[in-house]
Amino acid sequence: MATGKEKGFTLLELLVSLTLMSIIVTVVVLSIPSQERSLAAEVNRSVGLLKACRNNAIISGLPYGVSIENDRSVLLQFIQEEWQVEKSFKVQQQRQITYKEPYTELAEQFPAIKCVPEGLVTEFELCLAKDNSEQCIVSSGNGVFDVSS
Repeated sequence: MATGKEKGFTLLELLVSLTLMSIIVTVVVLSIPSQERSLAAEVNRSVGLLKACRNNAIISGLPYGVSIENDRSVLLQFIQEEWQVEKSFKVQQQRQITYKEPYTELAEQFPAIKCVPEGLVTEFELCLAKDNSEQCIVSSGNGVFDVSS
C-alpha cells in the first residue's frame, strides 16, 4: 500500500515509458532511409514513369518519351513535331545514371527512351547507382520492364 511519502515510479509506469520509447525509436530508425531502400525507391519511381510513358502513348495514340537524368526525370509528349514536357520530377538525392552497352548512345538522345502507341518502347539497360549500390532497369522493347541488381 502506497503512502504519500514514497518516491519513485511504479513498475507499470516504467513499462509504459519503456514501451513508448521503443516505439518512438523504431519509428525514427525506420524513417531514416537506407541507401539501398532509397535506391530501390528511385528505381520503382523510374519504372512507374516508364510505365506511364508506355500507357500514355497507347491511350493517346501519340509518341511519348522519358528522359532520366542524374537530378531529374522528365515525361515528354511529341506534339506538333516537337517534344513537350508533360511532367518533370526532381529527385531527392543525386544519382548516377549510365546506359550499358550496346545502349550507350541513348545518353546522347533526347528523350533517350521513346514509347510509341503500339506499346513498344526503346530497348535499353539503364542503371541507377548511389554509393556502392546499383540497380538496372532493362527493356527488350516489348513494353515490359525488368529490374536487376
